[in-house]
Amino acid sequence: MKKPADICNILSSPKKLKSQKRRINQHFIRYDVSRHSRNVFESLVDRGANGGIAGSDVRVIARMDRVVDVTGIDNHQMVNLLIVTAGGVTQSQRCKILIILHQYARFPNGKTIHPSLQIEAF
Repeated sequence: MKKPADICNILSSPKKLKSQKRRINQHFIRYDVSRHSRNVFESLVDRGANGGIAGSDVRVIARMDRVVDVTGIDNHQMVNLLIVTAGGVTQSQRCKILIILHQYARFPNGKTIHPSLQIEAF
């Protein structure tokens, strides 16, 4: 008689079992991921950014006496942007809240771009 831990039990062909009837239920779920709505006034988040840009959707609270040059893809440049502290309103899971954006470059003709590192840290 073979013991249960015998290697022959693993390598041998299985014993034939009585045929059992099985019932299979199938469900088909369809997800439409392309249907969405977006507010055109929303800010942007840049994973590769080291700093933020304050756009037309926030208000300047304070101006610094420093400027910064911003360089992007294909050597796109924005030069002599003021460093500011800005404020804006956003929706949290509970209510609208005021956010204060410190040391953002001011670009009044564009959207606000937040660096993801600051959002994750705070």
